[in-house]
Amino acid sequence: MSDAEIEVAPFFTLYAEGRASPEDIHVFIEVCHESAEDGRSLAEFLGMTEEEFGVLALDFEILPQIAAARRGEGPLRVLVAKHYAEMRMNHPELTSHIWAISHWLTGKPPV
Repeated sequence: MSDAEIEVAPFFTLYAEGRASPEDIHVFIEVCHESAEDGRSLAEFLGMTEEEFGVLALDFEILPQIAAARRGEGPLRVLVAKHYAEMRMNHPELTSHIWAISHWLTGKPPV
């Protein structure tokens, strides 16, 4: 069997099962870019919804909140809002992340 015939689970499935670390997402992104001919979006390739990937692209530290939302621990927007509040309190120096997440939370496009 060739390597091309081996089906690998999407990143998010592996992450949610504890079989991939947050850092592994970069390998999956690279593989997706190298195999762009399959027609899937990057979000689909990673096993995420467009909304999940959209907020993840703003801050890769949001991965645990996405997983928690998938487990039914709360709506994604509420979990991201908690992350946002903690980030503002504990890491005010991350201004670009804070700014981007605040716009995602309010549904307003960044200007």
